[in-house]
This record gives sequence, C-alpha cells and structure tokens, in this order.
Amino acid sequence: MRALSVLCCLSLLAIACSRQARPTRLRTQYASCEATCDYYDYCRGDHDAERNQVCLSDCRSIFSEDGELDGDALLSLQQLECSVLLSFIEGDQRRPLGSSKL
Repeated sequence: MRALSVLCCLSLLAIACSRQARPTRLRTQYASCEATCDYYDYCRGDHDAERNQVCLSDCRSIFSEDGELDGDALLSLQQLECSVLLSFIEGDQRRPLGSSKL
C-alpha cells in the first residue's frame, strides 16, 4: 500500500514537472492588465519598458468598459499557450506591440 502511495506521488510530480514552467509570480493568475502584460513579456522572453507601457495602455482601452476591466477575458489570455498569445497580440507577422507597421 505504501508503494502505491509513493508511485502516485511520483506520477503527480512527473505530471507537474512536465507542464510548461512559468515564473513564480505568474503561477497565480490575476484579472489585471499588469498580470496579462507580464505574461506577454514572459512569452516574448524579454522585458521592454516601452513595449510594456504600450501593452498596459492597449489592454486598458480594449478590455475595459465604463472603467471596469473584463477580468474573464484577461484570465483567458493568461491561459493561452505562448505561441497562441503572441499570434493573437502580434499577428502573423509577429510585430511586437509598439513597433511601426510597414
């Protein structure tokens, strides 16, 4: 019986470790533009202060109505795979936020 318990624990650990790791601060999702833009930075693999400000500004104008943020939409964005999130935000041409569109 003890061996079965250990095997179950090891299986759960293996499943947890196989999932894509995110920075500790992103493990808990928040219905905020800050958390969503942090996740965008994480997916891009870098942080750019100017791009982050564009992200925050765009987020607040797109995902709010009458001053209320659409928390469900923001949480949904944070649950997307990075490749899907980047395609959604940057489009097929992968133009980062704030870059000039040619």
